[in-house]
Amino acid sequence: MSKLAKTFTLSVWAKLFVMTTVACAVVAFDQFSKAYMRHYLASGPQPLLPGVIRLVLVQNKGAAFSIGEGSSWLFVIFALVIVVAAYIWVVCDKQLPASIVIGLGIVCGGGVGNLIDRVVAGAVTDFLATEFIDFPIFNVADIAITCGIIGTFLLVHHFDAARLDANASSVEDSTSNQKDSPDQGQA
Repeated sequence: MSKLAKTFTLSVWAKLFVMTTVACAVVAFDQFSKAYMRHYLASGPQPLLPGVIRLVLVQNKGAAFSIGEGSSWLFVIFALVIVVAAYIWVVCDKQLPASIVIGLGIVCGGGVGNLIDRVVAGAVTDFLATEFIDFPIFNVADIAITCGIIGTFLLVHHFDAARLDANASSVEDSTSNQKDSPDQGQA
């Protein structure tokens, strides 16, 4: 582990606190944005960045791209499994850096944000529509999930590569120490 990573090492309880705080912040921002857009867009779509993004209110009963419409409880269970798995990972991996914990918090917050919509309203409120490409309408939770997964994946890849390098270095060090020390079995 690098000196910088050791500097930012947190206890398991601190990691759980950070992850939960980040997740709660994402949920709060997501739920606020959805509530605001339900009110703001009641009269119809509005431009946000002309030619780039417009605001359109949609109640999505499926998952991303409206896949699996009518399977809301399946998505609720899936979101809960992902959140629980993330917390178990944080508890079990004592060397997990804070950056990955934050990424997991962002993913969990997005998942919980959409989960709340599914449980309370039976559908997810989406409101961001791209105008320059044909792309499904999305929301803040979707952005958090996507960015959180990509960021966490990249961080895990970097962290695992650093871990492998550190393990290889320690094996080389122990091998060279054995070669350098005189053999005590000879007279």
